Amino acid sequence: GQRLHDTNFDSELPKISPKAPLEIRQLADSLGGTVDELIASRAELARLNDSLQERVDSATRELRKSNQKLEYLAQSDHLTQLANRRYFEQVLASLDDRRQGDSQGICILLLDVDKFKDINDRHGHAAGDEVLIQIAGILRQGLRNTDLAARYAGDEFVVLLRAGLEIGRQRARDLRDAIDAHHFQFDGQTLHTTVSIGLAYCHSINACSDPDELLHQVDVAMYEAKRQGRNRVVEVEQGHSWA
Repeated sequence: GQRLHDTNFDSELPKISPKAPLEIRQLADSLGGTVDELIASRAELARLNDSLQERVDSATRELRKSNQKLEYLAQSDHLTQLANRRYFEQVLASLDDRRQGDSQGICILLLDVDKFKDINDRHGHAAGDEVLIQIAGILRQGLRNTDLAARYAGDEFVVLLRAGLEIGRQRARDLRDAIDAHHFQFDGQTLHTTVSIGLAYCHSINACSDPDELLHQVDVAMYEAKRQGRNRVVEVEQGHSWA
């Protein structure tokens, strides 16, 4: 009995002599069948455990993908695939939360498509949508990975740059020039448009006491660019503009 207790089921059972009493041989046969069933059951249980783990791992991966997709959709503009206004304002607010000890400057650019209503009226809203999509592509190509571009309203885009004023000015000029030079293709037609850009700068995040006020200032600067004739950049603090 002790020998049987110490025997691993993966090993063979003790050999029973053919001369052993019939009851012993019958018991050994029955026990052997039971052990075989236990071994088979244990193998099946291991297989089921592996299968269950694979299903759990697969479900976890799918859940992670779904969560990432939901997060992306919550942060993105469905038309241009840029960030949306809500996400942009969250990022700007988070910069404000980290103001303590942060001396890096920031620039905000607000771009408004010039005479966008004329494009919609003359060529249709699908053409207007295509213009917005292509402008979004120009923004992606013209900005760094550390910059954030978002669709702010219908035909308005906003850009957050963690950079000094000179870099902000150059980015604004480059984007204005790239859009002015771009041939917008739609339904076999070539369209042209420009943008008016407002630029606001803070020499450090510490100096930007109110992100909402900064957005208001850059909005005023953008409308000043419109007033001065469109297709230009107007800077908030100095009131400079570049045609």
